[in-house]
Amino acid sequence: ELRYDLILAVRERSAQRAAAVAHRFVDTARLGGVDVDGWASCGSFSETNRQLVAHARLCDLAIVEQAEPGRPKPADAFIETLLMRTGRPAIVVPYAHDRPAVFNHVTVAWDASVVSARALADSIPFLQRASSVEVICVETERLPDDRARDERIVRHLARHGIDARARTISSTLSKPLAVICAGSK
Repeated sequence: ELRYDLILAVRERSAQRAAAVAHRFVDTARLGGVDVDGWASCGSFSETNRQLVAHARLCDLAIVEQAEPGRPKPADAFIETLLMRTGRPAIVVPYAHDRPAVFNHVTVAWDASVVSARALADSIPFLQRASSVEVICVETERLPDDRARDERIVRHLARHGIDARARTISSTLSKPLAVICAGSK
């Protein structure tokens, strides 16, 4: 059995630590010339999901840490919401990162949906900095114009100064897929 006063004390300490980290992040971002509206803390899962979606839809970019196997964190529960429900670009920072992201090698998953088109358009500045870009065209059924689609997306990116290559893979997913992955070698 846990005493209620102990639960409240732990909750208060967690809130204080979260506030301290958030203030350091905001201060550091502002020192770097990045305008940050601030931060918010939420009490329940559904409240957090709702607020996350509302805040992220008015941001240029959301950044979240990748889930780490064997070390669950509260933020892990919100990665899918951030990626699939906000309609805004997001960077998922690898949990094992040890240096700043350089976006040398970028993979774009493409299924020709509205979500994919928005994610691709939002990622153009990152793709322009990459040394290599690969577009993975996801098909749920074989269509006659798959090769033409691959060529069109490569031409579209070339108009933005991006040298990309495309390839098609099959998928059984029924949901649209829009993911921009970045890595470095």
